[in-house]
Amino acid sequence: MHHAYIDHLSTLDSPVHRLDPRAKLACALLYCAAVASLPVSRPLLPAWCVPPLAAAVAASRLPLRYLARRCLMLCAFAASVALFFPFTLARGDVAAAIGPLKVYTGGLAAAGSILFRFALTTLAVLVLACTTPFPRLLRAMQWFGLPRLFIMVLAFLYRYLFVLVDEADRIARARDSRCPSRRGRWTVTPAILGMLFVRSVDRSDRIYAAMLSRGFDGAVRVLDGLAFRRADAAVLAGLAIYLSLFLAAFLGGWCPA
Repeated sequence: MHHAYIDHLSTLDSPVHRLDPRAKLACALLYCAAVASLPVSRPLLPAWCVPPLAAAVAASRLPLRYLARRCLMLCAFAASVALFFPFTLARGDVAAAIGPLKVYTGGLAAAGSILFRFALTTLAVLVLACTTPFPRLLRAMQWFGLPRLFIMVLAFLYRYLFVLVDEADRIARARDSRCPSRRGRWTVTPAILGMLFVRSVDRSDRIYAAMLSRGFDGAVRVLDGLAFRRADAAVLAGLAIYLSLFLAAFLGGWCPA
């Protein structure tokens, strides 16, 4: 597994790919904050935040099937939480009764609102990750002043995730060659996990010593510098104006939903 497999779509060419990573990161944070600030009691209100996200997806030229598959995978975690809202959030009328459990309309609205907002924010983060090489994204985080330790942990996670996957594949092949039956495989699985942990710790010590010998100071460096152009400022300002007008219309009671 090569590390480029993780963000292979970031090498494509599109107007969104050519934007400065700082502008894209700021747009994603503004968008997620605006969507998360909407009330749960109005599930259709986040639909006003769909146009800028749809424009970003269309301009990025990313495969829609890829985005939909990844978004559905992540939304499964939110669905496991929102599943209990219709039964536990006693708001509104009783829509149905399943034995001793009652399904409330307010709980259904809250569950739908949470899933809708989670899908929008997840898709926004996916567009950001799929259009920005990870080192440049880390450089943008560093420019915004995020803690150096947090950025360094993300950098190591990105860099050595594929190494751990390859190590796990080698251990699994050795297990399959010695335990052809499926029953025998499950008996040695705990030992395999322990071996993978021991090898990971040992490799991390060697990598840390090698990085210290080469003068690593924890800073993220990229070959090409960051350049904030007029197009980046226009996109950031356009999104900020749209979200500001939408929130002002909502607070003023002019936004139907």
